[in-house]
Amino acid sequence: MLLLIVSQLNDQVKNFELFSRNSQIEDQDGNKVSIKGYNYFGFNTQSAVVHGLWDINLESILDWTKTQGFNAIRVPFTADLALNLETTKLGYIDYDLNPNLKGLTPGQILDYFINQAAARGLVILLDMHDLYMAGDIDPLWYDSNLTESKVLQAWSIMIKRYNQWNVIGVDIKNEPHDEITWGTGNISSDFDLYCQRAGDMIHSINPKLLVFVEGIHKWINWDYSNWGESLQGVLNNPVTLKVPNKVVYSPHIYGKNDTIANQSVHWDQRFGYIVKQKLGPAVVIGEWGGDVYEKTIDYPFLVGFSQWMVSNNITDNFHWCLNPNSVNTKGLVADDWITPVQPKMDIINQIIKTPYKFPLAPACASATPYMNGSMCQESCATGYYSIIQGVFTCQTACSLYYINTTNGNMKQCVSTCPTSSLFRDGQQCVSQCVSGQYQNVSGIFTCQPCSLYFINTTNNVTKCVTSCPSSAPYKNDSMCQQSCQTGFYSIVAGILICQPSCQLYYLNSTNGNAKQCVNSCPSIAQFKNGSICQSSCPSGYYSILQNILTCQAACSLYYINSTNGNTKQCVYSCPSVAPVKSGKQCIKSANKNSDIGTICGVVIAAVILMIIIVLLATYQVNKNKKLKKQTIKLSSKYNQYV
Repeated sequence: MLLLIVSQLNDQVKNFELFSRNSQIEDQDGNKVSIKGYNYFGFNTQSAVVHGLWDINLESILDWTKTQGFNAIRVPFTADLALNLETTKLGYIDYDLNPNLKGLTPGQILDYFINQAAARGLVILLDMHDLYMAGDIDPLWYDSNLTESKVLQAWSIMIKRYNQWNVIGVDIKNEPHDEITWGTGNISSDFDLYCQRAGDMIHSINPKLLVFVEGIHKWINWDYSNWGESLQGVLNNPVTLKVPNKVVYSPHIYGKNDTIANQSVHWDQRFGYIVKQKLGPAVVIGEWGGDVYEKTIDYPFLVGFSQWMVSNNITDNFHWCLNPNSVNTKGLVADDWITPVQPKMDIINQIIKTPYKFPLAPACASATPYMNGSMCQESCATGYYSIIQGVFTCQTACSLYYINTTNGNMKQCVSTCPTSSLFRDGQQCVSQCVSGQYQNVSGIFTCQPCSLYFINTTNNVTKCVTSCPSSAPYKNDSMCQQSCQTGFYSIVAGILICQPSCQLYYLNSTNGNAKQCVNSCPSIAQFKNGSICQSSCPSGYYSILQNILTCQAACSLYYINSTNGNTKQCVYSCPSVAPVKSGKQCIKSANKNSDIGTICGVVIAAVILMIIIVLLATYQVNKNKKLKKQTIKLSSKYNQYV
């Protein structure tokens, strides 16, 4: 029996659709739909959430709504919020009063709000109230920062996310005014043309939605008009969408310091004629309201306009507003957010006495337990879901989730991590932290990166340490390893540290021939051959440069160093231990035959030298004798003449 009821509810919701035709809202069966609604603001403000949750439970507000006979809520939001639903900071919420909202983002709270409304048979009108949460209402639908394409992107996000059966429509732009136009052909200012572009884009995503189009400000006698009131341009330039019977004209009306008789003339001219002339689309008042205790303008307007709506058969409306913190109009409830302002409620209740009863949200059967919009499914396509008052609801994302292994490994959204997955790693709750993280158990259990860790191979668990253990002595960044993958390591302050390369290293035979980086070659590998220290030079030659034993390919002069393993040491001149140069080699002494030859050579050279000396001496003596004889002869000859 229960499954039969669920099936019938599913069919009722799946087929549910509204149309704007015959000057009224109709359901899929052609029945008239009477909308008795109100505005509930907050998502359009810097709070980024409906107001009052500091004083009351959200479900209590929705219960009050149902009890008072309302069946629809217009929810204002902004373009910048739509573009940042998961990152915008929330205003104050009393989570003791609203525990189901704890840990949720603005987007998730709106998810919850809409689903809870559906459970009570309440429908939602999404209202692009402004471009920004901070600031006044913009006259156009765009500005230099939030261009039309960005605004349409914001709409696309909202339509795709909030595709529940009870989201019945979209209010394209709140209260167009000042430089905005209608029917001039100017695509940068004509509101009717923009509504056609936006409406067609929205219907490309969800063709079931009603498209609410407000009036503009400046038309005939515009100084008397409210923002969003004047729909006179519809007569010659109606908004026409590709999907028929979806346009709803939705003016905003507030009281003037004038008689109701005079004001009603303008109401007829600006939007009443659409119904009187039976142009086809429905007219639903998007905003109207006032302070019921202000007797000069507001109270007469509330009474007079409500009577005008009934007499002109334009009764569908969204009153402004529920919020008691509305400065100009006050609210439907007192400051406690629950006590109705009865004089105002008495006026509203005279307009629609029997509102349309929308379907209740279906309870999904066990075979298809996940509610995705209006559909019950076996699982969520996105992989994310939350449990809200026992209902499994598909979500596009979560701020915090865990993998529920008992539920098909789907990602269950939570406000806090469950005991089965206690540790928070970013947005995911996990049972244990991954490599390189440690389990922080102070305060909220989170996975934090270790400054130094190793993986225990016996249980594959990451353990944070202050120094590397003997089983994993090598420090590679923040991880301790059994060996260095690069093969290079250095010892700094007694710590084995992996390095990508070295300027100088040797193969440490006591450490598995690992490449140990050094500043100078050790005694066990004292020969520097390029960037490696070796026990000997492969080429057989070495030199000593600044006390460094350096391998060389060859030498112009060398000797055999018997104190260094008989290696060939390059030198500039022969040392005392090998003073004799023999070719390129310095040796201790010549061989035997060479010694005899050398001695003979020396003797012969000495004899020759002596002969030369004797000959030179003899020559000099003879020369002196001859010179003496010549001197005596000349002296005698001189004396003869004297």
